Amino acid sequence: TIEIISNVCRRFSLWLSSQEEEVNQKVHVCDVDQPCDQCSAVFRSVQALNRHFAVHGPPPHTCVSCRRSYYRKESLDRHVCSFEADIKENCKRKESSRFTCSVCGAVLATKHSLNTHLRSAHG
Repeated sequence: TIEIISNVCRRFSLWLSSQEEEVNQKVHVCDVDQPCDQCSAVFRSVQALNRHFAVHGPPPHTCVSCRRSYYRKESLDRHVCSFEADIKENCKRKESSRFTCSVCGAVLATKHSLNTHLRSAHG
């Protein structure tokens, strides 16, 4: 069936199926602000509001090495990639994009991390 979704997104006058409506609701910025019912935060899309809800509970993603917790899996993956070069299944970076310390052989994920390491570990 085809229906108008003016109640979801007033910026666009689109005729969408219910499946397309669901996608539209997740990705389009709407004229109607989406307030969080637990704090004063306000968002311009339902998707952003839903992502925000995670901060009102315990972080669901925890590093097995250091026990640091993250609200988003992407943040945990980035954390793991930044210090564990041997964990390939969680890291999208290629081995060639790693930066190796010429002094001690430490492998770091970014040039910034390498420069920080050089200053802090080797003066």
